[in-house]
Amino acid sequence: MKKASLRKDAFLLSKMLKTTSDMTYRSLISSIFCLTFIFVILFYATLSYQRNGLWKDAILLWQNTVRKSPFKARPHNNLGKVYKEMDLLNDAMTEYKTALSIDPTYYIAHNNLGVIYKEKGLFEQAITAYKIALSIKPDSYDVHNNLGVIYKEKGMLDEAERIYRQLIKLYPSNYVAFLNLGELYVGKGLLGEAVKNLKMALNLNPKNSVAHYNLGQAYFRMERLEEAEKAFTTALKLDPRYGFAHTGMGQIYMQKGFADEAISEFRKAVELGGADSATHYNLAVIYTKKEFWDEAVREYRAVLQKDPEDCEALYGEANGLDKTGKKDEAIKHYQGFLETCGKNTQYSAIVNVVTARIEEIKKH
Repeated sequence: MKKASLRKDAFLLSKMLKTTSDMTYRSLISSIFCLTFIFVILFYATLSYQRNGLWKDAILLWQNTVRKSPFKARPHNNLGKVYKEMDLLNDAMTEYKTALSIDPTYYIAHNNLGVIYKEKGLFEQAITAYKIALSIKPDSYDVHNNLGVIYKEKGMLDEAERIYRQLIKLYPSNYVAFLNLGELYVGKGLLGEAVKNLKMALNLNPKNSVAHYNLGQAYFRMERLEEAEKAFTTALKLDPRYGFAHTGMGQIYMQKGFADEAISEFRKAVELGGADSATHYNLAVIYTKKEFWDEAVREYRAVLQKDPEDCEALYGEANGLDKTGKKDEAIKHYQGFLETCGKNTQYSAIVNVVTARIEEIKKH
C-alpha cells in the first residue's frame, strides 16, 4: 500500500511538473513573440525618425545655403528636391521657379518642375516644362524618359514612341528605353515589335522582372501560351511579390481551363496590388461559372469602382444579386444597366433579357 501511495504521489508530482513546464514554455513563447513584435515596431519607428531627421537636416542645410547665396540657382533647386522628397510639392515648386528666375537655362530645374506638375496632375504644364528642358539639353536621358512616360500616360502613344526611339539612339546600351518601347508596343498591339524590343531589354538586363512580364503579355496576346507562361514564371522567380505577373499566370490558367489555379493567382495579384479591372473581371467570370454569386458580385463591384459604366460588370452585378435572391436590389441594378447601356446596340440581346427579367420579378 505504501509503495502504491508513493507511485501515485510520484505520478501526480510528475503531472504537475509537466503542466507547469508546459505553462512556462507557452508563457516563454508568448513573451518572445511580444518582445519581437515590440522590437520590430521600435526598429521601424527609429528608422522613420532617423529618416525624417535626415531630411530636416537637409532642409536646414540648403535653407542656410540659400540664405548665404540667394542669387544662385543650384541651392534653390536642391532645396526644392528636399521639399519634393518630403512631399511638400508647393514649396518645391516655389524653389524650382526661383531657381529658374535666376537662371532660365538651368534645365535640371525645368525637369524637376515638370515632375512636380505631373504629380499634381498638371500634365500640359509638365510637358511644356520637359520640352523647355530638352531645348536646353537635347541629350538628357531623364528628360526624354519623363516626357515619354507622360505621353504614354496621356494616351499619346505616337509621341511616346518617338521619344523612346530618340532615347534608344542616344543611349543604345540602356535597357529602360527598350523596355518602355516594348511595353508601348504591347499596348498598341504591335506584338512582333514588342517582343523584339523586350528581348533587347533582357539582353541588356536579364534579371528585370518587368521586362519578362511584358514579354509574357506579348506572347499571351499572340496565343503563344507556353512561352507566355515561361516569361511570367521567370518574372515571379525574380520577384515573387510581383502582382501583375500573378495576373499573367491567372490568365494562362484561365485560358487552359484551370479555374481554381486561376482564382489562386488572381487573388494573389489582388493581395499584392497587381490587379487591374481585367483581373477583377476575370475573377467575376470564373465565380459566375462556378455559381459563387456573392464572390462574383464583389468582383463586378471592384470593376465598377474603376469604371462605373462598364456594361458587362453592371449586368453581372445585377444578375449576381438576382441569383442570391436579393430581388429588389437586383431590379435597381438591372435598371441602372438599362439606363447606362440600353442604347448600346452591342448589348441589345442582354437589354431584352434584362427587360423581361424585371417584369418577371415584379409579377412575383
